[in-house]
Amino acid sequence: MLEGWVGARELTPADLAAVRHVLVFTGARSAVETKIVRLVRRSVNHLTSAILEPSARRRLRGLVCAATGAPATTGSFTSRPTEAGPPSPPSGATAEADR
Repeated sequence: MLEGWVGARELTPADLAAVRHVLVFTGARSAVETKIVRLVRRSVNHLTSAILEPSARRRLRGLVCAATGAPATTGSFTSRPTEAGPPSPPSGATAEADR
């Protein structure tokens, strides 16, 4: 399903909703968010122990937080809540067999 849509510029809102559904239903979204959380924590830990000027540490930490959505004040990061269970297929989405 996704292969036919990679790079396609003519996707409709319904097609995009179907892509989002696949990413959530298969667990891809959750897997990526989990990896981001792990990498942010690792980055913050490395920044904490690195020998850096305090202003450089603050700026780098700010960049990590800005890029990932982590709170700038604490450096901690929790993943965004995901849907409780797989979502229903979007209405009006084009089925894979129709492509």
